Amino acid sequence: MSHTLTEDRGLLQSNSVKATNKVNRTVLVKVLLLACLVGTLGWDLVEKIVQGAGLSLSLQAGPVGFDIGVIQFYLRINPGTLLGIPGGFLVYRRL
Repeated sequence: MSHTLTEDRGLLQSNSVKATNKVNRTVLVKVLLLACLVGTLGWDLVEKIVQGAGLSLSLQAGPVGFDIGVIQFYLRINPGTLLGIPGGFLVYRRL
C-alpha cells in the first residue's frame, strides 16, 4: 500500500487534532464545564480534609458573577476549578 506524503499528513492530522464543528464544540464546552465542576468539588474536599487535620486552607476567590436585577449568577472559583480545565481538555482529546 503506497500513500503519498499529503495522504500521510492528512492521516496524522485527523488522528491528532479533532475537527472543530458545532457538535464537537458543544461536547467540548460540556466536558470543560463538567471538569471545572469536578475540580471545584475536589478542591473543596481537599480543603475539608485539611481543615479536619487542624490546618487552615482557603484559596477561594469569589463570589464572581453578575446581577442585572432579574437574573443573578455567582460562582466561587478555587484552584481546583482552574486545574479542571486542562483535565477537561485531556478528556476531550481522548474521546
